[in-house]
Amino acid sequence: MDDQIQTKPGYKTTEMWIAIGSSILTILATSGVITPEDIAKLQSSWTSVIGGIAVAIINGLYIYGRIYNKKVDTDAKVKIAAMKYNGK
Repeated sequence: MDDQIQTKPGYKTTEMWIAIGSSILTILATSGVITPEDIAKLQSSWTSVIGGIAVAIINGLYIYGRIYNKKVDTDAKVKIAAMKYNGK
């Protein structure tokens, strides 16, 4: 088994995309393309979007966990029943 940690290329990481996005917004704000009012609107919008995405991810993980647990529970019951039937 390979003990080396495999890392993703930089362009596939969230950190890189957040850094690029914040750099672009900083450049636009300091150059005057985006006004302070626009920045406040963007921050408010992004907060709502990120909150919505977080809720969707958490709900999805919860549903996946429930489905997985029920499947594992059902599989275990089938194996136990098969062992009882076979006299083990």
